Amino acid sequence: MVGEDSFWKLIDQSEWGVFTNFGYVSSRDQSISIIRNTKKIKDGRILQVKIINNSSKDLTVYSGVVADFVIPSNYQVGEVLENGWQQGNETSFRPVSYSSSRRKFMKWMQNEYSFKPEYGYMGGSIVSEWFTQIKFSGSSLVIGAVTTADQFSQIFIKQDNGGVRVRITCQFDDLTLKSGASLKSEKIALITSRTDKTLTTFARLVARYMNILEVKPSIKAVSCAYAWRGNYVSEKIVNQQLAESKKINNLNVFQIDAGYCKHFGDWLESDERFPSGLAQMAKKIRDNGVMAGIWLAPF
Repeated sequence: MVGEDSFWKLIDQSEWGVFTNFGYVSSRDQSISIIRNTKKIKDGRILQVKIINNSSKDLTVYSGVVADFVIPSNYQVGEVLENGWQQGNETSFRPVSYSSSRRKFMKWMQNEYSFKPEYGYMGGSIVSEWFTQIKFSGSSLVIGAVTTADQFSQIFIKQDNGGVRVRITCQFDDLTLKSGASLKSEKIALITSRTDKTLTTFARLVARYMNILEVKPSIKAVSCAYAWRGNYVSEKIVNQQLAESKKINNLNVFQIDAGYCKHFGDWLESDERFPSGLAQMAKKIRDNGVMAGIWLAPF
């Protein structure tokens, strides 16, 4: 049964590692120290990986693997949630035999690394971003990031020799890890319980780890301007939209939308698209009498 000791033993003994410019490095490799911290919680685990470059050379890190394991066939996996919020496709439950296909997405609605094996993609897998839910008979397993401080998290799921393979990754976007330096992945929760309970438990964990103390009343906002620009927003576009927003009564927030940063996860690093800098852009928005918002993932 999912949630029993044998299942958590499977998780606790699962593989972890990191994808680098030298290929995949497992937790057993001596040149890089890869430590996984496991925190036991009610009905689950919180996992986080720390990577230390023990070698004398700089290391380019692509993705950290927080866990890689196979759920045996006797657990009888049913449907799997394909959470495609970043891929522009619908979020829905799929049979485990389903494969997320890059061809069905518009290019500008993709995380550019989602389907690259060197970043952890498993060919023919279901790709879920931020979190997923795997259904069993009467119970389920939710896997998801409860922090989003620095990285973009993904879960890859596919049939594997009669079982179901699961790989959980956090993308490091070609970050250079110098000799002796270290970095940590996001914190990933794995929760098992009744199917109608696991997602609620996950939401509460997200609120706790992100220090969300209350849900405030809804706001009236303008978002600039992903639907028609794709992953490209510039200072010029924001200024144009800000001028138009003055026609809207009782506006509370003006948001700089997706497409302003170099990489997913580097939320405060813009490039030549904002020559005045994001701080100056935020000040200009506030000078118009509204709060300045910025797009982050997950929503």
